[in-house]
Amino acid sequence: MANTKISALSVLGKSTFTGDDYILVARGTSANFKVSASSLLPTLADAGSGSYLLSIASQNAFTQKALASGNSLLTIANISNTLTFTVNAASINLNSCDNGTAGFLKTVDLSSNTTGTLPTTKGGTGLASFAVKSVFTSHASTANTIEAKSMATNGTLLIGGTSGPNVATLTAGSNISITNADGGITIAGTIPSTVVTKDGSGNITTAGNITTTGGDIVFSNSLKGIRYSNRNLVTQNTSLSTGVTINATAGLITLFSGTVGPNTQFEFTVTNSTVTSDSLIFLTLIGPGIGTETNDTYLNTHVSTINTGSFKIVLTNSQATHTVDIGPRSVQFLVIN
Repeated sequence: MANTKISALSVLGKSTFTGDDYILVARGTSANFKVSASSLLPTLADAGSGSYLLSIASQNAFTQKALASGNSLLTIANISNTLTFTVNAASINLNSCDNGTAGFLKTVDLSSNTTGTLPTTKGGTGLASFAVKSVFTSHASTANTIEAKSMATNGTLLIGGTSGPNVATLTAGSNISITNADGGITIAGTIPSTVVTKDGSGNITTAGNITTTGGDIVFSNSLKGIRYSNRNLVTQNTSLSTGVTINATAGLITLFSGTVGPNTQFEFTVTNSTVTSDSLIFLTLIGPGIGTETNDTYLNTHVSTINTGSFKIVLTNSQATHTVDIGPRSVQFLVIN
């Protein structure tokens, strides 16, 4: 080939390279080589569906395939030159999925999808069967256990207690009647013959043999009256002037055994929390019985002072020449407020 300037050569585009086109390579002074011009160009093959690049067009350009999501289940994003694929789990509808191998349940059939009795820890009752007209309660001592208790009897109620809830009926007390019905309970009371009733002013209108007339208590039976089934007792020690304490509206004070000389008085205080300054106090002196002038013939007793919380008793021998001897004596009292 004659010497020719490069500027005089025709332009050969790389898209028109053939197998007969070469490029001269001179390796120093040792040798010269030729290189096929086509071998210098890369070739990208299309790998088919899902491949990212197509082959080079005309040995000069290549086209790029785009990646796109076919629905809302998958999101594709270019983050810092990295393609990120995100599955949107909330958008997955399991009913639309192929359950051939997954084995998840779209619905639950307790008759075929469970074995045995469904326990309470799995949302069941833990009971294989229970009677009609029953209610469910928790077990009295075993956790996570339900019991079925029948309420088929008229008037039954579910009543709580230290032994747990149980079904029972009400028990009638004195002067009370209970009538049980289907879905209902009737409780009635009866007025006994000895009950005390009052009018609008608070006056007793009837209490067996007791009535009130104009504010007065009237006993309609001469065998009835004020009666104490019990009274308090106390003994006076040391002397006939020693005070005693007896907190009751009715009581008996056993006096100290000592002589009472002529024209002599003894006074002692009775401490009593039931007494007020307006109380009426009745006394009775009890002695050894009929005797000579040395016994109780010349003794008498009376109340000298009444205060809130106490009163005083005076024991007097009014004879000028006779001494009352030692003997068993007592004073009984009644307080009316």
